[in-house]
Amino acid sequence: MMNQILARNRTVKIKKIHRLLARTLLKSKRLYIFIALILIASLGVGWHYRAVTANTENKNDMLLSIYQDTLSTITILIIIVPFFLYLIEFVVEVFNKCNVLLKYRNLKEWWYDENISMLIFSVIFTFIINLVILIIILFIGKISIIDINMIKFLIVGFFLQIAGFLILSSIFNIVVLLVNHPFLGFPITYFIILPFSLIGYIFHNSRASMLALNEYMFLGYKENIIINIDDIFKILWLVLIYLIICLIGYFIVKDKDIYWKA
Repeated sequence: MMNQILARNRTVKIKKIHRLLARTLLKSKRLYIFIALILIASLGVGWHYRAVTANTENKNDMLLSIYQDTLSTITILIIIVPFFLYLIEFVVEVFNKCNVLLKYRNLKEWWYDENISMLIFSVIFTFIINLVILIIILFIGKISIIDINMIKFLIVGFFLQIAGFLILSSIFNIVVLLVNHPFLGFPITYFIILPFSLIGYIFHNSRASMLALNEYMFLGYKENIIINIDDIFKILWLVLIYLIICLIGYFIVKDKDIYWKA
């Protein structure tokens, strides 16, 4: 009975910290600055397509162009990735606080909850990005391009982005564990992924571009919006990479034995 009560109390505690972090994110100035910047960048794309798509007949090509131009490599590197890292820095800071650490009985519980919080932040962040895409489509006045192919395309993109953001958050977490400072996690993580993104940008539509995580996350590799089994495998591939990196991070913190004695 005592074990059941403790388990129930732990569940309440974990749900509470996740809700608290989610509410804090939704009230964060960082988040609203990000929303403002990505909307400003996206409206430029919207104005362009309002002018040039009047005679466009292929709505699938139009959607792909809108999607890839809105989520261009420049936008990803200058706005999306920096702000995501800037936001999850808050999660790491919270979970490294002594009063939070003391609520956990062991490292596994702490590591699990921190990664669940990263997942929640990734879902919210991804939802905002895809909402911006829909706003731009409505702004252009091309509601007719919203069909089943588009819905499947956006759903696959949604899951690819969540998986990609989880990979970024895990890399960030490992960097912070190694350098023992959340502030340094931001620039180091950014400059780890930057070379691969630049290679993808310079050698777009070549095999070298597939080294870039953003090519997967934001469907830069697609030449049309038709979803096939390869796209599903890409989601599973990113999830597998995330789980491997997450496991590496767990063993790093376990070996460092910072918070709990074996």
